[in-house]
Amino acid sequence: MFKKRLNSLYIVFFLLAGCSSNSDNKANQDLKINLVQEPSSLDPLFCRNLSSLFLARHLHEGLFRYVDEEVKEALCSHYEVLDNDQTFRFYLKQAHYSDGSLIKAQDFLEAALKVLDPEIHADYAHLLYVIKDARKFKEAQAETTALGIKVISDDCIEYCLEHPHKEFPALLTHPIFFPVKKGCFSGPFAMKTIKHGDCIELVKNVFYHDKNDVHLDKITGYFINNDTACVMYQKKKLDFIGSPLGTIPQEALGLFKKEYQLEIKPLLGTCFLRLNTLKPPLDNVSLRQTIRDYISKKQIEEGGLLGYHTSTETLVPALFKLGTKVSKSQSLISPSTKHHINLKYSVADSRQQKIALIIKHNLENAIGITINLIPKESKSLLQDLQAQDFDIMMGSWLADVKGAENFLDLFKEKSSSINGTGWENQTYKNLLLKASRDPLGKINYFKEAEQVLLDDCPIIPLFQFNMIYARDKKLEGFSLNSLGILDFKKASLRPD
Repeated sequence: MFKKRLNSLYIVFFLLAGCSSNSDNKANQDLKINLVQEPSSLDPLFCRNLSSLFLARHLHEGLFRYVDEEVKEALCSHYEVLDNDQTFRFYLKQAHYSDGSLIKAQDFLEAALKVLDPEIHADYAHLLYVIKDARKFKEAQAETTALGIKVISDDCIEYCLEHPHKEFPALLTHPIFFPVKKGCFSGPFAMKTIKHGDCIELVKNVFYHDKNDVHLDKITGYFINNDTACVMYQKKKLDFIGSPLGTIPQEALGLFKKEYQLEIKPLLGTCFLRLNTLKPPLDNVSLRQTIRDYISKKQIEEGGLLGYHTSTETLVPALFKLGTKVSKSQSLISPSTKHHINLKYSVADSRQQKIALIIKHNLENAIGITINLIPKESKSLLQDLQAQDFDIMMGSWLADVKGAENFLDLFKEKSSSINGTGWENQTYKNLLLKASRDPLGKINYFKEAEQVLLDDCPIIPLFQFNMIYARDKKLEGFSLNSLGILDFKKASLRPD
């Protein structure tokens, strides 16, 4: 079936000639990948989707960078830790933007002030709330002078935190902390051109401080669907497809497993349902629990995921070992109760379509709830999430940094555009606050908090991800870690 589908898609390849398609480019260190989506923003401070985060980490640089699972200095030459992990002083390397100007400590402060401006929306602004008075500043309750960021000199910046946080350097790998200069790039690559609906081209940044470790001359990232990417990969017009930027369609997995080398790595990410707790009938916690209890995770794992991912009852990935348990509700809604509920999901993900059909079958057969399936494009889904225009929406979260709090913090504030469920619980917030102040006891607080979340059921976890991808055997030297950070800084293409 899939081969027939591929044949029908071959013509699509010829529509992609807008970006370079010369097969000789591989010898010239020109890498071709599929980004699937166009970036939500090219400004690292306002990234939202996977393609924009990927581009931010290649076009820009922060104080630190992940290399596989380790955090390594990037723009930081060395640093000091003061006040028992509550104050960090970072010294900068002599590094330049792509226009040749020097990157200074002041640039980090100005980027933070922009993100924390009460009039400006940034999806990842909450990551800065570990900094002293950052939340108050964002809520217009503190002056700039109170913010725990101090420029010591052009090459030294200091961060004072709300509480001790020894993993702070790992947090600084996120693009929300990067320095920015309009129209310039500080990372291993610079943008050459972007053609909307087609592709983006990155070229080696000759001003990059570590340019001798960059071996690729160019990266071309296409904005094409996953089916078309499979066609291009088979035609040797792509060097890498699949996770974490996209997926290999389920119909293709058998063929790829047989004819190509599929690679599988665990990913700190969870797929779940968001339930809109502000709208009837899902403002009823008993109905939410009933829906949770009648969804068959076994059917999802076997029929929707084909054994490539693992079904779950919890939001926080098993790697963090919270051990939270979900008990079936004692007050299930009667099967005779009739409700009509819309379930929105991504049309670009064949897994989501299969899972949505399983959920529809489970709920309509078991308790008589009518489920109307609404497939939507990713951009439209995001707009609906931010407007809270849904009953149930399938979504996912991939960890930005390693830690259970990176998942649990999503649902701390109902005003957050990432939350989307309208749910907020003071007990939950208090437990997360206690965890932030008690590094040794935080696991127990996280477990209690997740229990509150799962019992109240504004979300229903479905499965935890593995990354499944295929790459040209010539591609080597790239980094891919459990956070789904794909880094081609040191990648190269071996000659034939």
